[in-house]
Amino acid sequence: MKSLKLNINIDVLKIFALITMSLDHIAKYLLDNGWLKECFIGLGRTSFPIFSFLLMLHLAKKDIYKKYIVRLFLFGGVALLLIIGGSLVLDSVKVFPLNIMISFLAAVIFLFVADLIKKEEGPKFIKVMMLGFSLLVFAFLSLVLDYGVYGFLFLISMYCYFKSKNKILLGMILLLSCLINIKEYWVVSFFMTGLLFFNQYEEKNKRIISKWWIFYVYYPLHLFLIMILAYFIK
Repeated sequence: MKSLKLNINIDVLKIFALITMSLDHIAKYLLDNGWLKECFIGLGRTSFPIFSFLLMLHLAKKDIYKKYIVRLFLFGGVALLLIIGGSLVLDSVKVFPLNIMISFLAAVIFLFVADLIKKEEGPKFIKVMMLGFSLLVFAFLSLVLDYGVYGFLFLISMYCYFKSKNKILLGMILLLSCLINIKEYWVVSFFMTGLLFFNQYEEKNKRIISKWWIFYVYYPLHLFLIMILAYFIK
């Protein structure tokens, strides 16, 4: 089956993901139970597959681990501090699971560690054992992160697929896309993941937003504004 060809700018995908993520957080902190809240949460389930796809695609092409580790640690840390502060004044704000940037950070750190292990000299058996142990440690730590162990494996599987193009990994990614959003939202996550992988995208040099930090700043900033609104409304 021939894939569709969509001329979508990468920044358009990022902006769409930011909007749907914002709707998810608005539903979580500002809306009471009802159909509008369910719609916003459903739309919000599309953001994680998009961010995961773009992050792992770019990382697999350039292996720029340290840059992403610094960025995610800095802005994810700021977001965590905001959430901790919000949890002290708002019952609806929970510190755990840790925010999505920490989830991405854990995946990137694991891939960085895995890359170091592969480059080390020594018996292959020892390196496989070290890699397996590292995977178990990070998978265990991911239990306290947003999207949990399935989200962690979702990210790692994406990276491995972009490196190898193994179709078995693609099947695993689609399965994990359902597991990260069990209940009624798995369909949304599965559909978005399939849409991302079964289409071809034009490489575009033109950027809509040229400053990389805008996307990172937006995450803690929008959380701060939403929690301020929640404080005065509720």
